[in-house]
Amino acid sequence: IACMVGSSSSTFTVTNGIMQEGTPDQLGTYVLTNDRTGDFAEVIWESGGRLEQLNLNGHDVLITHQDNATMVRENPHWRSCPLVPFANRIRDGQYSWPLGQPDATSYSLPLNEVSDDRSDALHGFLCNKTLELRAKSVDNEDDGAMVAIGYEFEPDSEIGYPFHIDVTLIYKLTSDGITVTVRVVNKEDQIDVPLTISWHPYLAVQDVSQAVIHSACPLRHVMMGDGAPRHGDLIPTGNTETWDDFDGTHQVGGNSTNPTYMDDEFRLTPSIHTCPNLEVAVTDVAANNVTTVLFADPQFRYLQIYTGAMENWGESSIAVEPMAGKADAFNNGDGLQVLSADTTFEGTFGFKVRQA
Repeated sequence: IACMVGSSSSTFTVTNGIMQEGTPDQLGTYVLTNDRTGDFAEVIWESGGRLEQLNLNGHDVLITHQDNATMVRENPHWRSCPLVPFANRIRDGQYSWPLGQPDATSYSLPLNEVSDDRSDALHGFLCNKTLELRAKSVDNEDDGAMVAIGYEFEPDSEIGYPFHIDVTLIYKLTSDGITVTVRVVNKEDQIDVPLTISWHPYLAVQDVSQAVIHSACPLRHVMMGDGAPRHGDLIPTGNTETWDDFDGTHQVGGNSTNPTYMDDEFRLTPSIHTCPNLEVAVTDVAANNVTTVLFADPQFRYLQIYTGAMENWGESSIAVEPMAGKADAFNNGDGLQVLSADTTFEGTFGFKVRQA
């Protein structure tokens, strides 16, 4: 540990850490700790601001890279990556901007999801970038530790996304859990820019098949094309259907080695006034009913659930992804943020844990 913020009597501290220290792939981290409870969060500032470890109420919330910095850099599954400036898939990596305008310019993004089923741009550019420290503090009266890190996308720095934006990630650990605020500023002088954001955490569960998912808000299932959820293009068709399986009474299903496979998207159906905040609870029935709750503010009206990690690489986890916009939002416009010159998008999500 190179540095600490917080006095010897502090409940909360922020320390500097190094993952896989002494190796060529080592990565710098910040560790936010509640010394009274043992809760802590580790953020990799040298890899996109990933939330690598999170322990709340005695529970290890996330699947991690097990201190393997090389694996982090290789990024096999986007574990806990903030996804900016676009999230999920963009069909064929193609979009036109401004959306729907006759004089729109066509853009081509790098294709990083290529298979027999699809050829898409996936999950933005922030993951694995090196972010800079912008602020860190502890406030025991306000009950929390905070670190803010950021990255500026300079004009023309990314293929297919030539826009000038600045991203700040603000992590705050409190006695109630953790929040992550994503702040994006359009630094362009005159033009609007397209934006969607998300996050890609894999929740550690003992048995995916027995897990119970509950959404506090009613959801509609976003329908994809033929072959979904394992195959096909996984691009929304524009249709939705009723979904009741996340009412807190249904287990995921299947068995421990082959749980029911999901790679599915959902939309909150009520208005922001009726149901303003996304809240999804995952109860790990096989682990004494410990419940991890994802919560998000009104900027996040979409949700992705993925249970295929066990089938595809033998990992007992459920990805629960809050999304500001629908998959392929740069083309369909659903949830797309149109960020005017010199304006800011800000959204907050987080986790808390309830023991049975």
